[in-house]
Amino acid sequence: MSKETGGPAFPVDVDGRNYHPGHTLRDHFAGLAMQGDMASYATLGRDISSGRLKDYAEHYYRIADAMLRARGE
Repeated sequence: MSKETGGPAFPVDVDGRNYHPGHTLRDHFAGLAMQGDMASYATLGRDISSGRLKDYAEHYYRIADAMLRARGE
């Protein structure tokens, strides 16, 4: 398991081999953080500026990284 990504989020065993197309646990955690945040933004009627999308994405990956660190403790 990679410390940086957390390894595969949903590994699939195919013919005795651990196979996965690339979705990592880090990606999964970031997506969950984004999903909850975006739901609250929509509920509150907030606008998400396209000029800040990279900032938002980096924020969710920082949350994912913190979750991976906490998981390893």
